[in-house]
Amino acid sequence: MEAVTIDVTIRDKSGKGVARKLRAAGRFPAVLNRKGKSVALDIEKKPVLKVINSHKGEFVVFRLNVPSDPAAGERLAMIKEYQVHPVTGELVHMDLTEIKMDEKVITRVPVVIDGVSKGVKAGGTMEILNRKVKVECLPEHIVEAIHLDVTDVTAGKTVHASDLKLPEGLTLKTAPRTSLITVIMPKGVDEAEAAAKPAAKGKGKK
Repeated sequence: MEAVTIDVTIRDKSGKGVARKLRAAGRFPAVLNRKGKSVALDIEKKPVLKVINSHKGEFVVFRLNVPSDPAAGERLAMIKEYQVHPVTGELVHMDLTEIKMDEKVITRVPVVIDGVSKGVKAGGTMEILNRKVKVECLPEHIVEAIHLDVTDVTAGKTVHASDLKLPEGLTLKTAPRTSLITVIMPKGVDEAEAAAKPAAKGKGKK
């Protein structure tokens, strides 16, 4: 887990006019949410964009510092979602969720495919059905990705969320039977015959 400190300002005004002024000043509007309550903020774009462009945005903990109000203390937050302008790609708004280091959070983590499956080697095609899964963990256990080794996946087989080997501290929150990948053979090709091909090949070499 990575932590980035950013300075924020508590915002008491809203609307399109305010948002335009913030963007012109190199800042953008944001909302910090926790247990049904929200606080309006404005944040400098540059450090946040740096995090988002590093492809680690969902897994970074922000330490929110309020220079104008030292009594507010430091708050920790993660990105829930953000919006960009469809044409310019400019960051226009962000929703943050306040967290506590001793409280578990639920987040979505990418599943990274490792290896080439036996089914693909036999002529099949691997279809990726879900690229992320939900997990629950303490902030310190958040990971950027969960790796899935598909080397032994044969034609006609499907790998489910329950088949993942989760890193320490993570609990799966996605439905266990959620399909992640499957290997299918072209029409007219028998799956059992395709699965036996690599074995027959190896036998012939001996």
